[in-house]
Amino acid sequence: MRGENFPHVFEAGVYSLAAGLAGALAAGSARGDRWVAEARADQAEAATLDSLAVVGQALARDRRELAKLRAENAALKAEVAAYRAAAVQAAAVARRDGRRVA
Repeated sequence: MRGENFPHVFEAGVYSLAAGLAGALAAGSARGDRWVAEARADQAEAATLDSLAVVGQALARDRRELAKLRAENAALKAEVAAYRAAAVQAAAVARRDGRRVA
C-alpha cells in the first residue's frame, strides 16, 4: 500500500464501518420497537382478559341474583294463586249459603 492512498482508503473504511454500524443500529432499533410493540400487545391482552374476568364475575353474580328473584317470583305467584283459590272457595261457599258476595 502506498502512503498517498492511505487517506482515501482510511476514509472509505470509516464510511463502510459507519454504514455497517448504522445498519446494525437500525436493525436493533427495529427489533427493540418490535419487542416493545409485542409487550404492549401482551399488556393490552392481559388488561382485556382481566376486564373479561371482571365482566364474567359480574354476569355470574347477576345470574345468581336473577335465579333468586325468579324463585321469589314463583313463590309470590303461588301465594297469589292460593289467595285466589281461597277467595273463589269463599265466594262459592257464600253463594251456596245464600250470602251476598262483594
